Amino acid sequence: MLQTFRPHGEHPADPKGSYAAQISAAKRLLDQREDWGERAEWEVLPLKEGWELIAWRIHYPDKTGPSRYLPWGCATIRLDRNLKPIYYKKRG
Repeated sequence: MLQTFRPHGEHPADPKGSYAAQISAAKRLLDQREDWGERAEWEVLPLKEGWELIAWRIHYPDKTGPSRYLPWGCATIRLDRNLKPIYYKKRG
């Protein structure tokens, strides 16, 4: 089981890039549970059984890189290979 709760690097996943379908599926779940989905940046980690996505809530939009986020301002979502959410956990 993969667990990571430190902010990612300088380049979050592009919501219109190669993981667009995964981010879209995860964002639908995030929007049902949180009010900050529009302010999220995404980290996508491929897994054997699907994907793990970490939605990082942008807390300081004027900053760059990981300093834009708070360590507890994130949610982890796992999707199976059919893009069905199978896990959700909010940090903070």
